[in-house]
Amino acid sequence: GVQIYSTFPGNEYRTFNGTSMATPYVAGLVAVMKSLRPELTAKEAFSILHDTGLPTKSGKETGRLINPGAAVKKLMD
Repeated sequence: GVQIYSTFPGNEYRTFNGTSMATPYVAGLVAVMKSLRPELTAKEAFSILHDTGLPTKSGKETGRLINPGAAVKKLMD
């Protein structure tokens, strides 16, 4: 994750980078997907996220930028 806005001690907000910031975002999206289709497998969820994801700007990363709206739309099709 890059520039993910999050809470910070002292009643503040800051932006952070890294997988520890991206993981809860992805997990939350998969939880929404599972709530809409409980039989969804991990393999299916990964495939949907990958297929609907966007290329990163730098092209250096191995993954894709998840697109929540497109992922849920594909899930419901």
